[in-house]
Amino acid sequence: MKEDLCGIVYSLISVSRSVFQQQWDYWFNLKKQSLEDDLEAWQLQQKNAFETWQAIQIQEYLTWIESIKDILDENVAARIASLEQG
Repeated sequence: MKEDLCGIVYSLISVSRSVFQQQWDYWFNLKKQSLEDDLEAWQLQQKNAFETWQAIQIQEYLTWIESIKDILDENVAARIASLEQG
């Protein structure tokens, strides 16, 4: 990396370390931002998918509970009602 000795040499073309570092930093920051944006979008998508799934599961559970309340005796039905409130 010492320019007075050799620097970075590609064939017959030499590149100043400061120019190379600036170009590298620019490219790296663009790539980093792009990956961060992609990750944030993926996390939001996963969160929304989970919340949708969770809402469906809760609704299916509540529907199932309602469907078996008439089958259960009064003691079990009362316990389920108290659990739902608590």
